[in-house]
Amino acid sequence: MKNQTKTSFLTKMKKLRLISFVLIAFLITTSCNSSYSTAKKESASLRFDWFTSMTFSGEVWGYNEFAKKNNLDLKLEPGSETTDPLKLVIAGSNEFGCISAEKFLAANEKGADLVAIGVINQISPTVFISKKEKNITTPKDWIGKRVGILPGGATEYVYRSLLRKEGIISTQFKEVTVSFDLATFIADSYDVRPAFIYDEPVSLESQNIAYNLIEPKEYGVNYVGRVYFAKRDFVKNNPELVQKFINTMADGWNASMANPEEAINNLKKFEPKTDLNRDLASLKKAKPYYVDANGKTLTFNYAFWDATVNELSELGIIKNKNYKDSIDERFVNNYYSSHK
Repeated sequence: MKNQTKTSFLTKMKKLRLISFVLIAFLITTSCNSSYSTAKKESASLRFDWFTSMTFSGEVWGYNEFAKKNNLDLKLEPGSETTDPLKLVIAGSNEFGCISAEKFLAANEKGADLVAIGVINQISPTVFISKKEKNITTPKDWIGKRVGILPGGATEYVYRSLLRKEGIISTQFKEVTVSFDLATFIADSYDVRPAFIYDEPVSLESQNIAYNLIEPKEYGVNYVGRVYFAKRDFVKNNPELVQKFINTMADGWNASMANPEEAINNLKKFEPKTDLNRDLASLKKAKPYYVDANGKTLTFNYAFWDATVNELSELGIIKNKNYKDSIDERFVNNYYSSHK
């Protein structure tokens, strides 16, 4: 009887040890698969600053594949020519938005109290294009010409800084307010226009139109590009949700940079109007503007931020140059710490 009792006791102990082992293994596996607490599914929306295009291929891939893995119910909301992500996030219509860094900084100068949580474009892709036949190769060649501008757009401050750097004043040429459509440029209604290096030039190439580019960075004008942002109190009160969002965006952009063809195929499913060939060429050309020197996305380069703030200060757009309290890079840092 004693032997039976002892055997029964040993059997129970073995079962308990087995159950404990399985439980510990499960917990370890769960921890390895997710660096942050993702047990609770949360919802959030991201407001684009433009129509859905290649520019948002990382967000779309994050939405399609990685949001669910990060326990995030994500909604993507396209923008337009009249959409203002700043106003929509401030009003609470969207939890997250994307906007050019200079607009973000200018909004905070006016008291918006927003926080940048990730950098989409390490440096602004803004360039200025002209037809090759016009032989316009430097900003000083604009003098006496017709220069297209997009007031209020992501290119405006870059344009103004370039003029200041080169000692040019706008009265030395004719400013022409233009549309985003290239038709009037192609028709020679003006000579120069602002563009994104991976957008309009690709369209011109597809039509066999030769062009010259003026890149502001070659003249000492270095602006940070677009950023993800949210309200400060939202970030403070919802750190796990913000982490899930950044995880999803970083996963999406890193995948898009590594697999551009698949990224554009994903984009086509989300936005049927996507031009596969054009957007693929655009995404490949865009890579240097989306990744840092180490090949990472969403990271903060403070040298570029310092340059942006200095330019905006020189233009009189901002007075407070202490921008670092408007940046919270811990979520991006957490992401890469868990992906070593």
